[in-house]
Amino acid sequence: MKSITGSLIKEKSKEDLNIRGLSVKDFLKGFRYWRPYNMTIEIAGNTVIKTDFEKVGFEGGNGGGGRKVGNGKPTSKEDRDKVLYKMSKRIIGYVNANFYDRFMVYRFLTLEFLKDIKDIKTANIEFKKFIQRLRSKYGDLFMYLAMIDFHTGEKNPEREGVIHYHMISDIDYLEFEKLGKIWGNGFVWIEQAYSVDNIGKYLRGYLDKKIYDPRLEKEKAYLRSGNLKPPLKLYGVAAWKYWEKNKEILLPDLTWKDAYRSENRGIVEVKEFIKNQTAVGKKARQKKLDEHYKKLKEKEELGHE
Repeated sequence: MKSITGSLIKEKSKEDLNIRGLSVKDFLKGFRYWRPYNMTIEIAGNTVIKTDFEKVGFEGGNGGGGRKVGNGKPTSKEDRDKVLYKMSKRIIGYVNANFYDRFMVYRFLTLEFLKDIKDIKTANIEFKKFIQRLRSKYGDLFMYLAMIDFHTGEKNPEREGVIHYHMISDIDYLEFEKLGKIWGNGFVWIEQAYSVDNIGKYLRGYLDKKIYDPRLEKEKAYLRSGNLKPPLKLYGVAAWKYWEKNKEILLPDLTWKDAYRSENRGIVEVKEFIKNQTAVGKKARQKKLDEHYKKLKEKEELGHE
C-alpha cells in the first residue's frame, strides 16, 4: 500500500484546501490528530455498509450536519430532513446490530393506549412501567427498541394524535392475553419477525410517514434497552483493510446502492451488503425456524392439558 499521506497531499489541490479553509500545514496536522479518510465501513450484525467519498474528510472533524438554533429546532426543511435521516440511520443501525440472528425469532409489538394519551412524557412513564413489569416477570436480559408513533385520525378523528408504540424485542415466547395484562393500558398486537433480512430498514417505514413531527422536538423518537450495542464503524485504513479482506465474500451479497453529491465531500457512493444470503444459509435458517415452532406448539398443547 502506498504512503497515504503523500497520495492525499497530491490529490488535494491548493484551491480545494482553500475552499475547505485548510492550509497544507493544517492538513498535515489534521492527518496526525484527526486521521483523514475517504472510506467508511459500518458493520451492524449481518449488514455491512460501505461508503466512499470523493473528497477526504477527518475522523472527529466537523461533518457539516444540520444546524439547530438554541431551542433545538432545525432551521430549515433541509435541516429537518437531515435530523430525520440521522435518526432513521441510528435506529436502523441499532436494530441491525442487535436483531440479526436468523436462527432467532424476534417479535414486533404494537402497544396502544385505550385512553387518549397525547402527551409524550405521560406515555413514556407508562411505557417504562411496562418494561419494569416485563423484566420482573421475564428477567432483565431481553433487548428492545421502541418507536413513538401518533394516530393520524383517518379512521377515527377523535383518536388523532394519540400515542402508540412499535417495539421489537428478543423476549421469549409471549402469550397474547398475558402481554395485554402486563401492558395494562389498552390493546396489544404481536407479530413474529423472521422473514425480513434487514429489520431496521423495515421499521424505518414508521419514521418515513412524516418528514418532521414538531411533537418530537426535544423528545426522543425511540426508547431502547441499555444492553443494545451500536454498530461498529471503521474509518480510513481500518475500513480499507476490512474491505480488501472481505470484498470477495460481500460483493455477491450487494442488496442496495445509492450515490449523491455532498457540498463538503463531493460524490458519495453508498453500498449495502447483507451477508450470507445464500440458498444453503436460507435452508438452514428455515429448518431452525421449523424446529422452533414445533417446540412452541408442543408447549402450547401441554399448557392446555
